[in-house]
Amino acid sequence: MPKLHVVIGCDPAVLLERAADGFLRAPAASLNDPFRSPPYLLALRQGGLRDDLFDQAASRGVRGWFDPPICVFHELPAWLGATPRRPLGDFERVALLEYLLRETAADVFRGRESAFLGAVEQLFGELCAEDVAPETLLSAIATLDKQEEFERRRDAALARAYAAYVAELSRLGRRDGRDTLADTARAIRDRPEALAEQLRGRREIRILGLADLRGGWRPLLGALNAAPAIDRVTLYVTENPHLPP
Repeated sequence: MPKLHVVIGCDPAVLLERAADGFLRAPAASLNDPFRSPPYLLALRQGGLRDDLFDQAASRGVRGWFDPPICVFHELPAWLGATPRRPLGDFERVALLEYLLRETAADVFRGRESAFLGAVEQLFGELCAEDVAPETLLSAIATLDKQEEFERRRDAALARAYAAYVAELSRLGRRDGRDTLADTARAIRDRPEALAEQLRGRREIRILGLADLRGGWRPLLGALNAAPAIDRVTLYVTENPHLPP
């Protein structure tokens, strides 16, 4: 049975109520669990949704929880895990990329590294966010029908520079810094047994407000789908995100 599910609705308020039903009713306490909280992790796009949810819960007589299982998207690593690799700062990233362009792509960018640096930095950030391996980029470039000699040389130079960038990050024990979700996906794949502890035994994740899958959601959802500690992941969205098969 697939773990990934999608609930589509045109009314954001109804979607919030469906996704957060466990937060909108008082949890039934027991002797073994006197401070019961919802049995799933709820991830929301923004903090305003969390505030609205807490207001609704209070208006319905829910007194609250100890450490409720709810977060906004940028807080997901605290719940799902992260690798020990520290992110580069903006200045560190620019300095490293300019150096690598000089070292690996001088035949194309010689003397003009600074002029192209912004575009290269954006491209590499998008690739790292999607956890694209250098070999995958090289294979994709090979499928392009390039007629211009300069285009072929440029693409080959970018592939070399990207491979060098990924290798240097690995050597330094660092990461790009714009790859937070991809890093969480790597942590889940590297230590799948740790996810159950991170979630404190919860085996379901609900995600509300995901507009598209860019920025690392594909590798993260793929890692969650393969994780033995997860039974179900549900996306609550207003439009079909077109999950990969």
